[in-house]
Amino acid sequence: MVSVLNAAFSIDAAPRLTGTYSSLFIGRLVDYPWLSQYLATAAYRDGGWNAKKGRPAALDINRYVAQVLFNKELLAPVAAVLATGGYRITGVSVEKVLVGGFREVPSYQGKMAPGRVPYDAQAWFRLDHH
Repeated sequence: MVSVLNAAFSIDAAPRLTGTYSSLFIGRLVDYPWLSQYLATAAYRDGGWNAKKGRPAALDINRYVAQVLFNKELLAPVAAVLATGGYRITGVSVEKVLVGGFREVPSYQGKMAPGRVPYDAQAWFRLDHH
């Protein structure tokens, strides 16, 4: 992801990004195992996630997943590249969240804990151009 963004913001890359963008669609989280794994493990450890029922205790599942993914440390490499183009990530939006066991989490090597966790969704980074 970082290399693609670097190329998009590179002066030498063709075609070069033009215009102002308000979001960046990244597609499915399973295409980025580091994001999928982070989501699953963070939810499992979170008291706000009910692993037995496979849903958050209080929030809408899309809102819950978006809040988990909007983590400055997690997104720091992406944010650094976007900053070179004058953008910052102001939020995350998701839809179509998939929930399942840890066996469904791409490239997951950790403990196969019981219960159900979110591991996939369609995702966008909301952007601000400054």
